[in-house]
Amino acid sequence: MSKVTGAGLGFALVFIILKCVYFITGVHYTNYNLVILTNVICVMFAVGLGMYVARDKDNKLLLNGIQRIKAGIRGGAIYALTIAVFVFIYYSSIDKKFFDDKIKERVKYAEKADFAKLQKEFPEKLEGKSKGDFIDMEKKQAQLWFSPFMICTITLMGTLLTAMLYAVVMNIIFKNLFFERKI
Repeated sequence: MSKVTGAGLGFALVFIILKCVYFITGVHYTNYNLVILTNVICVMFAVGLGMYVARDKDNKLLLNGIQRIKAGIRGGAIYALTIAVFVFIYYSSIDKKFFDDKIKERVKYAEKADFAKLQKEFPEKLEGKSKGDFIDMEKKQAQLWFSPFMICTITLMGTLLTAMLYAVVMNIIFKNLFFERKI
């Protein structure tokens, strides 16, 4: 296993452990933003460490910016794939209650909504529909979005995009910090 792969897997393991700790302590339900922040920080470290440990044949940091970016994206991609698989397994078998609660909240919101006002604002969507039809539509929509597969897909795409962005930004930082400027 290369050091870049190890960086991605290492920070994925850190995130997995922290997510399980958040689940056990109940922080996962009250402060979900903390889980997202942890993911963003872990992907940043996976990309940064992946770029830093990438070496050429002479054990020197990569001089070419494209090679550094590729190393960072490789670390971030390993992280993203590992986390996406974990998220699917986590929501499929460990924390099934999370999505049930989200769907119930969405249905409750639809029940409290002013249906007459919504019919006037969105006539093409709600024309000829009753409030019961509207609630059923909202429930089906929530079931689509709040599923392990959808969250796994969103996590994978979002984390990969974040890793690519971080790799480009960190390339600029690494270039200015670790390499001499040629005048």
